[in-house]
Amino acid sequence: MSGESGISAFPEGDNIFCWKGTIKGSKDTVFEGTEYKLSLSFPNDYPFKPPKVKFETSCFHPNVDIYGNICLDILQVKLNLLVFSMLLLKFCCLNVLLFN
Repeated sequence: MSGESGISAFPEGDNIFCWKGTIKGSKDTVFEGTEYKLSLSFPNDYPFKPPKVKFETSCFHPNVDIYGNICLDILQVKLNLLVFSMLLLKFCCLNVLLFN
């Protein structure tokens, strides 16, 4: 599944909850030619809980530790707000359809 050039993610075998992903380094940067491999693990209650994402390829970034773990604290909050705002939007649309 990929909508962006250089980014891809696919289920690992038959397990729909475990995915492997790749991100290619941006062209005309020092990262060009580098391919970062990631593992994504989706919980059973996704999308209400975020997936666990881990860099399998070494990556230097302030939000990635030496083991490839990504700090998801802020993403957890944004994910919940996104789900909540989507529900509110659906209720608003339903309200307009029913009462207008």
